Amino acid sequence: MWMKHLNDLQLQRFQNSRCTPQEATRIRKHLRRCDVCRRELMAYAELNRALAAQPLMAAPAHTAERVMAALRSNPASSSAAPRPRLKLGVELANGCVAAAATYLFISTGVWSKIVSIDAVKLGADVHIRTLELVKIVETWARLI
Repeated sequence: MWMKHLNDLQLQRFQNSRCTPQEATRIRKHLRRCDVCRRELMAYAELNRALAAQPLMAAPAHTAERVMAALRSNPASSSAAPRPRLKLGVELANGCVAAAATYLFISTGVWSKIVSIDAVKLGADVHIRTLELVKIVETWARLI
């Protein structure tokens, strides 16, 4: 029987206890019957053990003082620097698209209009709601 293997992100989230209880249950069930994914998970566990066994390296002497001196010597760059923009992951982008589609579907009352379609009014409502949505997305983009 063919089954889809877990991807690296799923295995790492499971390894680090970063998935929901439902995801963890599904992954455990998959691991019980998939040798390939079980071996991958064991490889991640071994990698985590090897990394944990490494000693922490100390920063060179006077590193903090040098960094602070550099910041003090150029105060404009620290206060005027633009805020870093958040990188939107694929999951978040897909969620935003789904939310936008749901918003359009609900706010225009598409379901009730499917029964008695008035194409002109439906088109106008969709156009108005789309413009509202564009404004919302632009506001979010400025905040992120």
